[in-house]
Amino acid sequence: MTKHSNDLICAVDLGGTNLRAANIDRDGRIYGRTKTATPETDSAEDIVSAIVAAVRECETESLKRGAQIQAVSVVVPGSVQVGTGVVVNAPNIPSLPGFRLTAALSEALEQPVLLENDANAAALGEMWRGAARNCKTIVCLTLGTGVGGAIVFDGELWRGVDGTAGEIGHTSVEPFGGVKCKCGNVGCLEVYASGTAIVRMAREG
Repeated sequence: MTKHSNDLICAVDLGGTNLRAANIDRDGRIYGRTKTATPETDSAEDIVSAIVAAVRECETESLKRGAQIQAVSVVVPGSVQVGTGVVVNAPNIPSLPGFRLTAALSEALEQPVLLENDANAAALGEMWRGAARNCKTIVCLTLGTGVGGAIVFDGELWRGVDGTAGEIGHTSVEPFGGVKCKCGNVGCLEVYASGTAIVRMAREG
């Protein structure tokens, strides 16, 4: 292990279907990873416990390599207040809206915790080590349980007035007679273009 990989970040991706975590060094190399199902629960504390368990597993892996986790990054499929660490809205994880996730995780893990929207994090990751390297302005779309989006303009995340500037998945494309979305809107792109939507439409035949 090089000197640059002695200090690691535990990156946690909390999805609507799966919870993934991995240790990453400052050069973007991955050291160990874990995956489990996201709890189907009405309790935010159950989500916290699942994230803590994933981080502890990554922590054990890091110690085997003689490294140490310095901080934890958690991304969620919804809008967040980065400054306060509050999840504002997360249609596919209904127990989280209004919950102070950063504070709960920081207390449980005794580690610095950064909270971010998953699509925003994906966009920055692509600019750092992916397809958008050397780009300053991009639009990033993510497809999974839902549909996410992020906008980076001139090197800066474009959050908008309420942190939802890139949330293309909750743009209504069929407002009249469309399928109701978990966000409360009708006819969102997410209910027609996500993995969940494709499965639903296949079953409807």
